[in-house]
Amino acid sequence: MKAIIPAKDNSLRIPHKNYIPFYDGKSLVDITIEKLLAVFSPEDIYLSCENEKRKSVCDKWGINFLNREAALTDNDASFKEWINRDCDKISGEEDIAWCQVIDPLFNSYSDCINQWAKVRENHDSLVAVYPQKHYFLDANYKPQGFGFGAWHVKSQDLPLSFQFTFTFSILKRSCIRNIGYHVGSNPYWYHANNKTIDIDTEADFTLAQHVYAHMRNIE
Repeated sequence: MKAIIPAKDNSLRIPHKNYIPFYDGKSLVDITIEKLLAVFSPEDIYLSCENEKRKSVCDKWGINFLNREAALTDNDASFKEWINRDCDKISGEEDIAWCQVIDPLFNSYSDCINQWAKVRENHDSLVAVYPQKHYFLDANYKPQGFGFGAWHVKSQDLPLSFQFTFTFSILKRSCIRNIGYHVGSNPYWYHANNKTIDIDTEADFTLAQHVYAHMRNIE
């Protein structure tokens, strides 16, 4: 199996979000690479970025650099095109693990890989999602799975929903070629149980720093 870390350098809301110091002098990319090195050989890990200067990160950790075309880092770029472009640069037919850096509290790589070995025959992908139960209202403020007043439902009895953060997926090459996305047509849904913060804004980044530091201190 090969692992690709898609980490562009031209983030709009937080400039260079993936590469600026996050914790103890390490960036989100550094933290992800360090975790992946516990389960992958360095020669099987690839950093996908449009800025060739970020190759220095790969040199530091001994992993590979994939030069992604700048046009394929745009928010409107075709998922299928850039995912297949990256995969085409890696020879062979091994499965590909897509490892995002925006969820630094995730560290279930080994468990996901072990689970994939068990379910691979019957599925074309494994996708990490987060189970949750919350009091959700739809766009018209209608309660989802509960009712106001006498129709109130205890939180433990709320319907289960899942948050999809793109944190981690494993896909067969054939699935990538045909679908070109982080989810196949017959996925195995891996239920992640860690706390999660999807870093999108500066406030998210700061909050994630504090939570990550706290979690490290209690380990």
